[in-house]
Amino acid sequence: MLGELSHKWDGLTDAQRQNIAVSVAGTRRLNDFLVLMQRWGRAEDVATVSMLSQGSAARENEQVMGTLAVQVKQLKAAWQDLLGEMAKSGALDVLKQAITMLARSRQ
Repeated sequence: MLGELSHKWDGLTDAQRQNIAVSVAGTRRLNDFLVLMQRWGRAEDVATVSMLSQGSAARENEQVMGTLAVQVKQLKAAWQDLLGEMAKSGALDVLKQAITMLARSRQ
């Protein structure tokens, strides 16, 4: 609706503009509305850039999250390998004994 009005805005008289502005925005936001209508083309440009930037940011975020998911999978695999090696070497049993002894000494 404002886009259509902006195309006709320059052809209106000052009195018509004032009347429309007061009807739409009221007296408190009258100046804001008048500036918006005067700079409508710029407002559309900014809105377009914002929407395009949002798409770009979403794509970048998707790439980062994809990379993060790969890193998490690699971390899980490395952790499982570490636990497997610790179990084979008996280090888990030693760690378990040490924790048990520590817990008993605190009681």
